[in-house]
Amino acid sequence: MGAWMLVVFLLLTACAGGSPASEEEKATRENMTEKTTSEAAEEKEEPYRLPEDLDLSMFRIVSLKGPTGFGIAPLTYESFLKKLSSKEPVQALGSYRVLALPEEAVSAMTKKEADFAFVPANMASILYNKTQGQVLVAATNNLGVLYMVDNDGSIKSWEDLKGKTIYTTGKGATPDIVLNRLLKEKGIDATVEFKSEASEIAGLLAKEEHVVGLLPEPFVTVAKTKNEKVNVALDLNKTWEEVTGSPIVTGVLIVQKEFAQAHPEETGKFLDVFEACVNWVNENPKEGAKAIGALDIVPETVAEKAIPGCHLKVYRGEELKEVLGKYLSILAEKNPEQVGGKLPAEDFYFK
Repeated sequence: MGAWMLVVFLLLTACAGGSPASEEEKATRENMTEKTTSEAAEEKEEPYRLPEDLDLSMFRIVSLKGPTGFGIAPLTYESFLKKLSSKEPVQALGSYRVLALPEEAVSAMTKKEADFAFVPANMASILYNKTQGQVLVAATNNLGVLYMVDNDGSIKSWEDLKGKTIYTTGKGATPDIVLNRLLKEKGIDATVEFKSEASEIAGLLAKEEHVVGLLPEPFVTVAKTKNEKVNVALDLNKTWEEVTGSPIVTGVLIVQKEFAQAHPEETGKFLDVFEACVNWVNENPKEGAKAIGALDIVPETVAEKAIPGCHLKVYRGEELKEVLGKYLSILAEKNPEQVGGKLPAEDFYFK
């Protein structure tokens, strides 16, 4: 009997009328409770351990500053590795670099200076098309990170955006596509004004009054530290999923096709390691932030507060194909150049 069934059983018997339970019935219940507790202990998953036959030194990885690099950060953090590994000394990756721009990650992959890269979701599709299918997507890294913020508390719903000026970045890029799709779906007529960088919008929120902006994490957290009146008004990630039936996909992990074909088993095991990293960051944001801060991805204090809003999540296999495929299709419908001119073929997804 499952634990939840036992709870219902005990509640029902406790609430039912009639004579007090006999000693035999009490003993039966006690035995059931002991059995359920024992079964639960047996079913509890053992902590993930690094496979002893996995050589981390064979992997060359690049990631980016910002939330795209959050999930993998623990793999360079010694205290985390010691929890996963029985080996001494703890293994290190072959190479790991944190880059400032997505274009640098593209360069590293096209020049085959890296085997794996953490990049924006649409960049994976662009790179697949650019290399004629020589780069595959292996997993999601994080889902939606976009939030509508204000600094006067005036935005309580989408309706409140009517007639407002919304500051955002990247005309024709993914935040713009997401925002316009949702404004259209909600029937909202608002003015969208573009700024060159998210930090510029964070600056406006800190200095000017009655500002409404579309910001990604961790810039939401940064804006809050500069002005305590900054408020998250709307979660675009939640609204997007309500409208489209599928999440926004911000970051993904890509792999060289040549590497994956030469080392399919090791690639699969590395994805297990990566998933364990992501789970650990989600469950231990304070420690995860130390790993992120140590790599200068974002400051530790910012990372700790931003982690929950970055929606770190690993989808692989068919789930990856479903969520990423739908998201890329929506981007391609609005602006094909955002996915490299056309949607990737079926072999884009690592299996």
